[in-house]
Amino acid sequence: MNILIQLAKDNAGEKKSAALSSRFLRMFCLHKSIFVKEQKIFNHYLIAIGYAGGGSQETCFYKIEGSDLIKSKISIATSIGDYYFQHKYDNQVLTGEEFELLESDSNAQNELIDNISNYLHYDEAMECYVYNNDCNFIKNKEFEMNSRFPLKTLSFLKDVYWPFLTSW
Repeated sequence: MNILIQLAKDNAGEKKSAALSSRFLRMFCLHKSIFVKEQKIFNHYLIAIGYAGGGSQETCFYKIEGSDLIKSKISIATSIGDYYFQHKYDNQVLTGEEFELLESDSNAQNELIDNISNYLHYDEAMECYVYNNDCNFIKNKEFEMNSRFPLKTLSFLKDVYWPFLTSW
């Protein structure tokens, strides 16, 4: 499991109080690759949660079939935990259509969702995810990712479907 977290700059030095805002979590992303033997390709699954402006957060679940970003079919669910994809990106065209997740997609999505709680918690009152200061993934900085995180893939997705304000 690969992870990327970007927090807002904390000018006041009060990470705990700033964490109680939808604006503080700029971007959170989990990535997992699964090799599909029958097709001899990797499917890449990403969950992204991030600040979208106006005090709101957006969430997306992406499935990329293959590692060639230009040729790969990309399916997008605009709500994590939704059992349908709402968009498909194929041959450089984004289309809006609803189609059901396969069981393997659903299993990958559930695994990613289960891992969110290691880094974030959902604040019911604010209706958004906030960074869990107890996880200690980020130490004295605003940005962290593990060495295997596919930043190139995430950068590509901003040109496909990207409702977030944060980009690279």
